[in-house]
Parts: sequence; C-alpha cells; structure tokens
Amino acid sequence: MFLLLSIAFGYSIYISNSDLFYHIFTRGQTKWVNRSSTRGALEVSLHCLTILLIGWYILKNRGYTLDDLNLQFSWSQLGYAFLLYYLILIFSHLISSITKVVDPFFYDIITNQITTKGTENLLSIILILLLDPIQEELFLNGYLFKRLENSQPRVIILISLAIRVSYHTYQGWNSLFFTLPFGLVLTLYYSRYKKLWPVILAHVINNFFAHFYYYTHN
Repeated sequence: MFLLLSIAFGYSIYISNSDLFYHIFTRGQTKWVNRSSTRGALEVSLHCLTILLIGWYILKNRGYTLDDLNLQFSWSQLGYAFLLYYLILIFSHLISSITKVVDPFFYDIITNQITTKGTENLLSIILILLLDPIQEELFLNGYLFKRLENSQPRVIILISLAIRVSYHTYQGWNSLFFTLPFGLVLTLYYSRYKKLWPVILAHVINNFFAHFYYYTHN
C-alpha cells in the first residue's frame, strides 16, 4: 500500500511542500502567485496518466478488478456529482464565514495569501480536468477503501484526508477552507455508498468551475 500511494502522490507531496517551504523561508511575505501554463498542465496530465497506467498494472497483478474499485457507471450518478459539488460549496462557505467572524485577521490572510494566474490552452485544460480527478479519487477512495476494508471507516477517511491535504499545501492556509471540506464530503459519500464515479465527476465539476473562475477574474 505504501509503495502504491508513494507512486500516486509522493512527487506531488514533494513539489507542493517544496513550494510552501520556499515561500516561507525565502520570500518572507504572505502572498505569492501560482502560475500555470499549457506546458505545466500537459506535464501534470502526463504525470497523472503515467500514474494511472502504472497503478492499474500493479493493481491488476495483485488481483484487483474494476468492480473492486466500484467504477460501475450510470447517468444518474451525474446528478449525485452535482449534489456533492454543491454540498462542498456550502460546507466551504460555512467554514469561511465562521472563520471571518471568529478571526477576521486570519481570514484576511487566508483569502489574500495566493493569487492564481493561468495561461493554459483548451486542450491542456480538458486533459487536466479529466485525468487529475480520476487519478486522485481512484487511489484516495477506490483503492484505499478496498485495501483497508477491514479497518474502521473513520481511520480510512483520516488517512485519505491527510494525503489529500499534504499535496495541496501549496495553497497555503486557504487549503483549510476548501481542501478539507472537499475531501471530507467526497470521502464520506464514498464511505457510505461505495460509488466512485459521482466522486470523480464532482471533482471534475469543481475543477471546471475553478478554472472558469480564474479565467474570468484575471
């Protein structure tokens, strides 16, 4: 399990935390810019595809099937995906609102900490919108819950959340506003219903609107 998760997320965790530590120890400021480009998006997409191919090769050799990962699809799952997405928005907004009331200074730091600038072309956006959610949710939910099926669900949920947050540290404290509720909603849903496509599609929908927001506000 450690080997497969290291293959799936080890490099992303390293890059994410390197960016965070670089900001903390060399820039000495509370705001930085995440820049994305067509080349960068294509590199990430290729990275995700490579991980999916290697990961599936390992899983298949260990006797896993697509049914083990709960990848059965039906069109009704698209509706559940939108529902999950709106639950994530509500949960994130609630956390944001509470933080703003309890500690306005900390809220201001979080919301103004990072600016995102994107220049990807359409093809690179489509590829990353599709491949990144499949790769992440396949391992953080499909594989992890199957591999640890004899463990307590709350233990699996905590492991999944810890891994997810660990490669989103490049977002700074802002990850607390979104990555935690995002991961919690998706993982709780999967823990209860064992359907992976609604989770993947909710992730795709979220990424689509995130890209749309950045391109219309920059």
